[in-house]
Amino acid sequence: MKMKLTNAEIMNLFQALNQLNMIGNPKFTYTIAKNRASLRPQVEALQEAGQSYAKNSARFKEYQGKVDGLIKQFSTDAQGKPIVRDAGDGQSLQRTIPKEKMADFTIAREELDKDYNDVIVGMQAHQASFQTMLREETEVDLRLVGIADLPSDGVSTQLMNQIFIFVDDTPKAEVIPLKEVKKSEPATGPGSN
Repeated sequence: MKMKLTNAEIMNLFQALNQLNMIGNPKFTYTIAKNRASLRPQVEALQEAGQSYAKNSARFKEYQGKVDGLIKQFSTDAQGKPIVRDAGDGQSLQRTIPKEKMADFTIAREELDKDYNDVIVGMQAHQASFQTMLREETEVDLRLVGIADLPSDGVSTQLMNQIFIFVDDTPKAEVIPLKEVKKSEPATGPGSN
C-alpha cells in the first residue's frame, strides 16, 4: 500500500524494524522483513545525504583531525597516559579531559574554531538543510499486516506506536452462507384476487 511519510518517520520506522526481535507468525515476520527492505534504499540515501558534507569536504576532515588532536593532547594524566572512560556501549573507551585542563582545552578549541569558522558555518548550513529534508514527505510502498497476525503474546505500546501505520485493523466481514428461498404458493381463499 502506498503511503506518505516524512523522511524522519521513514528513518525511525526503519530503525525500529531493524531492532525488532520477536517471534510472530510467518505472515507477521514476512511483512516486517518486506517493509524493512522497502525502506532501506530511502534510508541509505538519507544517510548518505546527511554525511555528505563531512565526507566530501577536505577542510572539514582537516578540522576534525585537529579537534581529535586537541582532545588527545588534553586528555592525558601527569605521566602522559590517556585518560579514558567507558563510552557507554560496553565496547569502547572515550577520552576524558580532566577539570584542571578544561580551561586550557576550551581556549585552544575556541582558537581552532575561529580558524575553521567557514567549516563550522558550512556544517551548520548543511545540518539545517538536512533537517528540512527530514521534514519532507516521501511516498513509500508498505505491506499491510492484519491485526490478527500480530504476535499472540502481545506487542508493546512502544512497538505499536512505530508499526501501527501498516497494521490493518479493519474487521473482516463474516461470510454468511446464502439460504435457498422457497417460493410461496399463491394465496387462495377469501381476500385473494
